[in-house]
Amino acid sequence: MAHFQLKTKVLKQTLAKMRVALKSTALDKRTVYCEITITDGKITLTCPGVTYTVDAKTDGMAKVALPYLYLANILKDHKALEIEASVSDNWLKLGSVKVAAKTTFMQSDNILRSVNLPLNYNDADLLKMPEQGFTKEELEFNRLDTKIEKAQNHIQINISRAHKALKSYGITVEEIEHLVKSKVME
Repeated sequence: MAHFQLKTKVLKQTLAKMRVALKSTALDKRTVYCEITITDGKITLTCPGVTYTVDAKTDGMAKVALPYLYLANILKDHKALEIEASVSDNWLKLGSVKVAAKTTFMQSDNILRSVNLPLNYNDADLLKMPEQGFTKEELEFNRLDTKIEKAQNHIQINISRAHKALKSYGITVEEIEHLVKSKVME
């Protein structure tokens, strides 16, 4: 189990800053997850393209992920000056509200990597992630595994379309795949 406590105002202001950044993206706001990483004396909130770290009273180390809008709505109604939160297996308790959330506990913070995607990330950004050393578990935790699969499907469809358009010029599927992979991995 892990705990954190901080001023409600600080957490609300941090989420408001994140909301401003997220408004400028083409992301579907209903599917954006916010990752909260609890380490010694601070919590880090991360959404695609946005990361903020704030000081907090903490006990234990954990990472929890839940929909950004869900988190914002819970805090909108929280009136106390301070908010206490606790993380247990697949649960986050914020004040008096207990919600289901993806959780992971750690003994040390050296494996607590947040996924840093650009604000307006695209399929190419997603396709680079496995090559950047992110583990399957990290990608699943951040709910990016299905998005990466969709990006892989999109690229195969686009390669097929390009081949159909260019095969009369002697261009092979392998040549197109090589070109696309070299550009994506730049």
